[in-house]
Amino acid sequence: MLRTSLSTLVVCLTIAGHSHAWQAEEPPTNNIPTVQEVAESVKPSIVEISVSGRDGKNRGVGTGFVISDDGLIATNLHVIGDARAFTIKTSDEKELTVKTIHASDRAMDLAIIR
Repeated sequence: MLRTSLSTLVVCLTIAGHSHAWQAEEPPTNNIPTVQEVAESVKPSIVEISVSGRDGKNRGVGTGFVISDDGLIATNLHVIGDARAFTIKTSDEKELTVKTIHASDRAMDLAIIR
């Protein structure tokens, strides 16, 4: 009986001593930006793309993002489809006209416009 009690005590103390290892560690908090901070930092690169059909009527709206200083914008190919005219609205409300479809890939559903 004493041997069983001693064994039980050793097991309990071992488990108690190692229980802190089973607790989830707090993630480091040093300089990790919040979701709001990340959103604010990338907002200037996000654009709204309005698409007009062959008849000139608005066909829809999508989004894209600026990928270069000289005006290249990445978007999904399905956003522009076979539209004839595109209007870009920047985060500071400027409206721009797309000059050209720089590249596209149907398999990847990707378009690069300028």
